[in-house]
Amino acid sequence: MIKMTKAKRPDIQGIRGLAIASVLGFHLKGDQFPVGFVGVDIFFVLSGFLMSSILSREKTINLQVLCDFYTRRFKRIVPLYALLLLALFILVPLLLLARDTTKFVSDSIWAALFATNIHSLLEKSDYFAELFDSNLLTHTWSLGVEIQYYLIVPFLMSLKRFLGTKLGLPYLTVIIAASFTFQCWASANVSFNALPSRVWQFLTGGIAHDLILLLCSSPAKIQAEQVINKEELEMEIEKASSRRKNNLRYVILLSLSVLLSIILFLLALSPVRLLNNPALRGSTVVLTAALIVLGEVEDQQSVLLSNRPIVYLGDISYVVYLVHWPVVVMWKSYWDLLVMPVKDIHLCLAITFLISILVHHTLEKWFISSSTTASTIIVGLIYSFICCAVIFNLPLKLNQVAEYELPTDQRLLDAINWNEDQSHFQYYSRQRPFEECLHDPEGIRMRDAFVNTQPLYECLWTPKNSTGNVSVLVVGNSIAHRATQLLHSILKHNPDVKEMRLFAHAACRPLKNCARFFGAMMKLVERMKPDITLLIYDDSDHLLAPIEDITTDKPLADFVKFLRPLSENSKFLVLDEFYPKTGTLAGVAPSMYKRLLRNRSLDDLRERYQTFSDAYSSYFKRLDQFPAHYPNLIRHNTSGPICADDPGWCWWYNRKNLHAYYTDHSHFTADGLEMLRKSYKEILDNLIQRSKNEHQQ
Repeated sequence: MIKMTKAKRPDIQGIRGLAIASVLGFHLKGDQFPVGFVGVDIFFVLSGFLMSSILSREKTINLQVLCDFYTRRFKRIVPLYALLLLALFILVPLLLLARDTTKFVSDSIWAALFATNIHSLLEKSDYFAELFDSNLLTHTWSLGVEIQYYLIVPFLMSLKRFLGTKLGLPYLTVIIAASFTFQCWASANVSFNALPSRVWQFLTGGIAHDLILLLCSSPAKIQAEQVINKEELEMEIEKASSRRKNNLRYVILLSLSVLLSIILFLLALSPVRLLNNPALRGSTVVLTAALIVLGEVEDQQSVLLSNRPIVYLGDISYVVYLVHWPVVVMWKSYWDLLVMPVKDIHLCLAITFLISILVHHTLEKWFISSSTTASTIIVGLIYSFICCAVIFNLPLKLNQVAEYELPTDQRLLDAINWNEDQSHFQYYSRQRPFEECLHDPEGIRMRDAFVNTQPLYECLWTPKNSTGNVSVLVVGNSIAHRATQLLHSILKHNPDVKEMRLFAHAACRPLKNCARFFGAMMKLVERMKPDITLLIYDDSDHLLAPIEDITTDKPLADFVKFLRPLSENSKFLVLDEFYPKTGTLAGVAPSMYKRLLRNRSLDDLRERYQTFSDAYSSYFKRLDQFPAHYPNLIRHNTSGPICADDPGWCWWYNRKNLHAYYTDHSHFTADGLEMLRKSYKEILDNLIQRSKNEHQQ
């Protein structure tokens, strides 16, 4: 007889503790814990195991069973979730500004319905980008996925039972394979947020439960057989445990459990990304399921997972998950931070754990043990308050009462309003760069089978009554999308321009990601053969890396190779140099808005030009080698205009009108783009004239 685990397995709580630790690391110090997001994948596996465990105890899954199942899930999740929303409806208007409050109210409607992930799908928003925005409810996407899985899991399990033992496992395997494939091939937004791309993680936890039933005899089965009474059972278990510790098979399984737990710790808390996303998620999910199976026998549980501190962290993990992100966002927003110093991280953690421990030992335990009626009444009252607050716009009214007084100086008031408007870059990026840039069927055909395209980043402008024959192609990422607005205002006055086409994709950088997009881009430029191609994007690590020997430098060789199709198929290739970065600011325009409103200093919103030059020295040295490879390549110096106002300094805003030059930390505002007008115009006028002359020859 073997020693089975207790009803609440310590190792599973330990896995929960690891999961929440990785999520905390990712959200607080993402540069040091870049793959901490897999903590949510671990939670999904554990949830799938729990759901299968609960439903497998029932002989049949009928209406009463479903009612009991959803009642338990409701009491475990919804009351605390509702209390979080209630607390935020009070705190956000008091601590944050009107812009953040308005966004919170909009997001809270979806969050209250456990549909944040659906909202993200409809908005085509990027979870990883939103980590740097003031979205207090971004983290609730995972609870939306979980609740949506609860709605379908009874039916998945019912069909499994109907198929029987022989067909049940193949049935689940097919669903897992289909879901995993869907996650790998869907767009990044769909892959992250959609329930179909996450079902495989839940079901893997379910298969772990099925394997336990096959490999082990559960305590319930032992009791059902009534072999011995409770006292005799405990004595027999102790004897069996003693025998097992001298058993080679036990030693091997325990060693395997320890080894797998070490690997899982390394994967979740690694300071570097060891695997690509599909391999990383697959490894994490399989390891979690394997540890669940191995840990069913208590003597085989890894000490890394069953020690008291990490088990306790797992016990409070749900409250920590709910609380930590709003604490972090409100702290960052109030103090105008993007990357928090160590002191601020410690303070946020202290606040998070203080709240979590208090709530866990009071409200959480009370809700779990309370009657369904009491929980339902409390949740109903909270949701009624939220509905009234949204309908009557109470958060904004409360915000107006608590808000800082607007300055009487019209210059300051205009600057506050302008910077607040320019803070909404994420909305600008979902629109075409200018109204006359129209749907481009030919460009879409040119991109062939690239399915992850963003249509707003592909458009064509043809001047009315144009008599010219010069074609212009703008390629890159969201930086190119933003710059196209300025390029249009320059080109529309030139009669020799026949067309300008935009072909870009947000967050894509050459040689770093989006290989399919850039492959399609090369096919496009080969077919179009534009007179002028402008490559515009923000920096990539590979071009900033130190140079050991320029003659054998791999980043240079790779980039030269990348540029070849663009150069060979264009008369002229314009390469925008990287913009000066704005350090750790949480977006210059939002910072300007908040600081002007709160009467805080702007003196740190600048950087020495020498600091920028030193940081980008390897990049500029590589660019110096390009003329030898591509004589038709023209470098566009973007830092010169931005850093010309005050010799030796790069200011991030206009000190005359207090307008920010950047929306966030890499995209220009309207005023920032305007700084580049003169240099863009000089380059374009020259190249258009040269192209015109070549056409006439």
